Amino acid sequence: MNSLPPGEEPAEGSGRRRIAVDACVLINLLRLGRLDILDESTSLFPVVTKSVLNEITDEDQRRALDSSCTAGRIDSLDPVDPAAVSVFIDAIERGLGRGEASCIALSAAAGILLGCDERAGCFMRVVEASGLSGRIVTTRDLMIMAIREGRLRFDEANGLLDALRTRFKYNVPGIQQSEIHGNRPAGSN
Repeated sequence: MNSLPPGEEPAEGSGRRRIAVDACVLINLLRLGRLDILDESTSLFPVVTKSVLNEITDEDQRRALDSSCTAGRIDSLDPVDPAAVSVFIDAIERGLGRGEASCIALSAAAGILLGCDERAGCFMRVVEASGLSGRIVTTRDLMIMAIREGRLRFDEANGLLDALRTRFKYNVPGIQQSEIHGNRPAGSN
């Protein structure tokens, strides 16, 4: 795993926007066996913190994630500058876990996108206070981006979202055809 300073693009990710990814998005994609939706993106380069990595406790999921990190498709980076530490401490004090807090801190300090499906009140208050409201990319957004990039079929994406709803009780709407060419998620080009 690499440790690039905030804001620097990895060589293999030139032209790709960096996105700090929280465990909820990773777990959704890992449960589906479709981490490729994130780590093969042509428009995003995913970054995770050690705290987020530590939240992936299922052995098979962790192996898949570690493999992607080792292959350089996902980077690992912890925010250490004073501004990031301040955001991290504030998030912890507001009741967030270390993974969410470190992900928000990295996103805020590095000025990058935030990959997260969390919508709880305390989480959203920290996101808003950190100026990240317009930079959130969800699992569903990643699927829309993958469709636009030609890496995922429309019907396949809706099948995956249906699996999240039925097998894992994740409340997420299906993708409408009009969204493929309509408003773009925060991280799309």
